[in-house]
Parts: sequence; structure tokens; C-alpha cells
Amino acid sequence: MATATPNPTETATNVSVVSPSVSTTEVKILPPTGSPTTTGVHEPLAGHGVSGGGLSEPPGSRKETLKTVAILFVAMAVLGVVFAVSLGWELPGLTHEKGQTTKAPDTAPLKVELVKDEKQPSGYVPNTLAIPPAVQESLGILRKGRVEGVAVVTLPLTNQTIEFPGSTAVNPAKIARIKVRFPTNGSEVTSIGKTVESFPPTVERELRTGDTVKAGQVLADFYSVDVGSKKNDLIDAVYQLKLDQEIYDRAVASGGAVPEVFVKNAYRAVVGDLNAIDRAVKTLQTWNVPQEDIDAVRKEAEEISKQLIAKPGTRPTIDPEKEKQWGKVSLRSPISGVILERNITANEIVIDNTVNIFQIANVDDLLVIVNVPEDYLPRLRDLQKRGLLNWTIQTAGAPIKFKVTPATLDGLRDAGAPPAVVEKLQGLTNRELATRSLLEDEIGTVLTKDEREHWQKKLAEASKVGLVGPVNEIGYLIDPNTHTAILKGPIKNENRALRAGQGVIATIDLPREENVVEVPMAAIADDGRQTVVFVQPDPAKPHYTMQRVKVTHRFDKIAYVSSVLTDADIALGLSQVKDGLLPFSPLKEGDRVLTTGILDLKKELDDRQSALADSKKP
Repeated sequence: MATATPNPTETATNVSVVSPSVSTTEVKILPPTGSPTTTGVHEPLAGHGVSGGGLSEPPGSRKETLKTVAILFVAMAVLGVVFAVSLGWELPGLTHEKGQTTKAPDTAPLKVELVKDEKQPSGYVPNTLAIPPAVQESLGILRKGRVEGVAVVTLPLTNQTIEFPGSTAVNPAKIARIKVRFPTNGSEVTSIGKTVESFPPTVERELRTGDTVKAGQVLADFYSVDVGSKKNDLIDAVYQLKLDQEIYDRAVASGGAVPEVFVKNAYRAVVGDLNAIDRAVKTLQTWNVPQEDIDAVRKEAEEISKQLIAKPGTRPTIDPEKEKQWGKVSLRSPISGVILERNITANEIVIDNTVNIFQIANVDDLLVIVNVPEDYLPRLRDLQKRGLLNWTIQTAGAPIKFKVTPATLDGLRDAGAPPAVVEKLQGLTNRELATRSLLEDEIGTVLTKDEREHWQKKLAEASKVGLVGPVNEIGYLIDPNTHTAILKGPIKNENRALRAGQGVIATIDLPREENVVEVPMAAIADDGRQTVVFVQPDPAKPHYTMQRVKVTHRFDKIAYVSSVLTDADIALGLSQVKDGLLPFSPLKEGDRVLTTGILDLKKELDDRQSALADSKKP
């Protein structure tokens, strides 16, 4: 059978190249499509080691060598590409193009200029820059053709406040510590004072802690042997006085029938009896025995004396009921107030008369105690000397009142209220209203329905005020751990709604200072050595002069700057000029100051003036 010879042009060679990471490279040579074989099945030729049917070059032939070299070259190329990509090299067509990262150039200097003035020795206006419109827009001074980065200096518009946490306490000056004054040798508590239960009102019970008592109300009854003995001494002195008085009267009436010495001795006995009576009464009063009890004893002594004089040698008749009360003494409240402590019970024997039997406090006024950082003390002492040191106390249970203040309107403005709404509410300023409904009625007279829906609730919440009282004591000692001093002041406890120990927030209003103006904090630049602002002398010219100012107080959004300099301020500023600082300059109401780009302009001004000074050096 004749064998068909394959056409060399129709021979298809399939070369499969595996990734370099694979250790085996397989080369397959496929026969032409449709090439017949003697058996009809493609079998490898014996001894050739080639997969697939068809013919192949004998081993060692030149064509096979070229193929092997080509395969190795392709493998090395693939391996090189992989290696280059792993190192981050960029290969055209094989790697994605990355954005070129270049180092940002240094910030270009602002295109501002020193203002020329031939009259000045340097040829320029000191510390003044001319800012063209383009730079003003870049700094935010000009926005949409309007000047927005300039603020007008004003007098202080808002009342500044400071707040401190504290607590309420019972005023120690209004606490009565009640003790048993008479000797307690066997003194027994016979009963405790009574009060009427508030609900139901007809139930009577013993006094206990928290009850309200009135001055003179009985707190407890005692039976004291010493009190009974002293009452007996009073009766003896009264009876003896009656007897000695009768003897003296008869001696005087004898007309000299008795010796004079007898008359004088009778008179001395009468005086001694009077002293004995007075001594017994004073002792009972010292023991806090009520005066009505003392008067009852004297009355009883008078009756006994009459019986003894009328029937000498007979035993006087004593009322058994009165005899039972002979050693009784009642302990009464010296003030009206609330019982803080009760340390006795009925039928108890009191041995120690140094223990507080009751403690009663007048709680119509409470004491507020606040810890204040020592940094605030100089200003608080100044307010105290001027009689302006008061505070407003807010705490749970305190009666709430409503008062619209300038600070309230400032807070409403900061919350986003339109200027028209704030302007309408100006008429309610500093009016104190007892209830929220009254405040809302007043708001309804000045705001529209839509305005009330948006701002009435916020205004009512911001208008709440607490109890107002004076601060009458600034503690002398500073706590070494917290570096705070104690402030104390009384506060009215209306309807006794407050309790001692409650936490409070004390707010102190700081009066507006004199000789200062108010500027935004954004207008101030402070480099640690001096504080400066940029002032625009002429609103029609974009010229801004850097001035050193004296800041008296810094707050959250504003600062107070001196509008009047003292001689000491002027002298200090002039003495620091040699150190490269500016002298102090006052700010006046109506001055225009920059509020944006301050630090950039200060740097540019310093650089340009330094360069100008260097250029003039020989």
C-alpha cells in the first residue's frame, strides 16, 4: 500500500510553554489534520520518544536544536518579566501606568507688598502690608466680592459667666445642739414629745428625725432627783424667808425693847433667805427648767408657808398630783426647725449630759459650698470688694423661674436663630417670669407661629434660672491636692424644697469690664512672645497694619483687649522693642481687624521686613 506523503506546508506544530515556576516543559508535535496512518491510530514511533503521531526530526538534528533554543529563550523572557514586575519595574504594555508622584514644591510666597511711604526713614509704612484682591480671595478675606474676613471691634456685648460644681449644707450657725443641762444622776426619760401625723391628721405619735418643731415645743420629759432637790431648796428658802421676815418685823416693831444686835441678826437672816431663793431660781433656770415650772414651785412654797404659819407644829398638806411632778423637767426646743437627730428613747436613763439629746436646724436658709480653682480667686475677691459677688444656684427641686438675659440671646444666636428672631426678643430681656406658661405667652406676642415652632422651646430651656444669693465667704485655705478654695453663701430654701447635701451648679456672672473691647479669637495671633492683630486703618484701602495688643481675658470665641493702656503697659512695651517685639497699641471701638490668614500674613511681613533690613546693612 502506498503511503501518502504529508505536505510540509500543512504541518502544524503546537508548542506549549509552562510558567517558569513549573519544572517540566512539555513539547508536543501534532501531525497534520487528516493524515492517514497504516493502522488508523496515531501511535508513537518506536525509539523516538515523541507523543502523538506523524513524523519528527531525528534526534540531534539542527532543526530540533533550534526549537529547543527558542523554547529556552521564551522561558527566560517570561521569567525576566515576572522578576521585573516583582521588583516594581514598569514595563510598557505589560504594567499599568501609575500616577507620577512628585515632591510638592514649597509653598509659594504670598503676593503681598510692603506699603511705600517716602516720608518714613525706611521708605515703607512700618508693619503694614498691601494685599491685592487675588490674595484676599485666597485667604478668605473676599468671598463672592464681599469682605467677610474683617470684623469690627466692639465694646463687650455679652455677659461672661463661670460655673462651678458644689453642694448644699445646713448652715452651722442655725443648728441647735440640745443637751441635758441638769445633773444626770439617775435622770429618767419619762416621755418623748408628741406631734400630729400629717395623714391622717388625728393620729398623734412621738417626735422623730425629720419632723418640724416650733420654738418652745416640748421635746422630752425627764424625772430628775437633782431637779426635785433644787425645788425643795427653793421651797425651804421661801418658807424661811416668811419666818425670818416675821421675826425681823416684830423686832423692829418692839420699839427698842430688844437689843440692836438682835435686830441686825434678824435683818441678816432675811437677806440670806432672799439670796437662797435667788440662787435656787437661777440654778433651775440654768438647768433649762421652764419659768412656769419655777413659778409653780414658788406658788406651792407660798401655800405651804401659809399653812405652817397658820398652824405651827402641824405637817402641811401636799397635793399628791403635784408631788408626782416634783422632779419633772421638760426639755423644750429653743428654735423652730427640723429635727436632725434624736438620741433618746422613753424610759431611758441618761447618764452623760455631754451627749446631744436632739439636734434641730433652721432650714429656711441653706448654705451653698463650692470649690473654686485658685486662678479665679483674684477676680472673685475684686467682685466681693465691689459688692458684686453673687451666684445663681441650679439644683434638683429648686423653684424654676424664667429670665431672658443677653447671654440667653447670645446662645440662641449661636444655635442658628435668625437675626430677625433675636431682634424681636430683645424686648423681653431681663424680665423675670414665675412660670413657663407666662414666658410662652410673652413669646407669642413678639414671634410668629412659625418662629415659635422653631425657637420657643430652645428659648424656654435657655431662660431657666435658679435661686439667686450672695457669696459671703471666700475660704482662706487652699486645698493642696486640688488647688481650690471654698466659697460659701446662703440661699433661700423656698417652701423647704431643697435638702442638705444636694449637688448644685453655681453660676457667677462676670460684669462687663471697663477699658476693654471685644474681638473674635480668630483675629488674634500669638507666637508665645507677643500677641498681634492686623488692623485696617482705611476701609477703602486693602492695607493692613500689624499691632501688638494686650489681651486681658480669653474665652471660647472672643477675647477682651485693652482699649486704654496704662503707663506701666507703655513702658513695658517700649523696653521690649530692643528684643524684637512691638510696643503695645490700644484697640478702639470701631477698628477693623482681620479674622483670617493672620499667621500667613505675619510670616510674610516678618520675612519682608527682615529682608529689607538686611538690604540696608552696609
